[in-house]
Amino acid sequence: MTLQVATVSRMIAHAIGGREPSEQVGGALDLANRAGTILFNMYTWDFTLRIATIDKTAAQSYLELPPDFEEIESIQATDTLTNSMHLTSLEDLLYRKTFTLDQSNFNFYGALTYADSSDSEGGPPVAQIDIHPTPQDTEAGAFTVAYRRRWPKLVEDNDQIGVPEFAEELYIQICREVAKGYEGDRMDGSALTLADRISKIKNSWLFEDAKAKDSRAQSDYGPIINGHIDSGRTLRDWGINTTVGGPS
Repeated sequence: MTLQVATVSRMIAHAIGGREPSEQVGGALDLANRAGTILFNMYTWDFTLRIATIDKTAAQSYLELPPDFEEIESIQATDTLTNSMHLTSLEDLLYRKTFTLDQSNFNFYGALTYADSSDSEGGPPVAQIDIHPTPQDTEAGAFTVAYRRRWPKLVEDNDQIGVPEFAEELYIQICREVAKGYEGDRMDGSALTLADRISKIKNSWLFEDAKAKDSRAQSDYGPIINGHIDSGRTLRDWGINTTVGGPS
């Protein structure tokens, strides 16, 4: 089914005795966004994986990441004939920056860093990839990055909740417990904090079922790259139909 903010808002109200959340906690929409952030942080969900291309800019020593970026999985050069990219530690990157001779414009090293928000009113730090050497030219889509996205912020009652169907019930339960935790509800006879309530959800079969479903989306990853099976591939496996004759 398609889950909308309006539906979640009614469920939040039901969880706290049929009343609307107080303004002190930001209302149902704010609680729905808080619950979504908790859901995305509970586990490394495969459904949050995204792929995007990012640009390199001349004289700019960092790469700008997609605005919904949360965690990096991998980054590669889009065209490996003209560029290469290797993730490394920040310590190693700083060490490489001391070598004036390592200035090729196609073999790059990068490490995730954060910069202050450019918003005049402030905001959360902005993730970026510091790189070396500094690019000498500008190229659109020079690199392809696989990353996990952050919770897509809800803004209207008719917005659809950005989770797959198998995670909807888990998200609804988180919304209900977030509402109870922030409102200090005692209708269930307990004095559980928000942290206590989320811990109970993480120990529930609902959470385990959602994790299992998420992990089964792709069950076959092929032979382990550079593993024993992979190393035993023949020329035919690689699509090379070559016959080697016997000794003469």
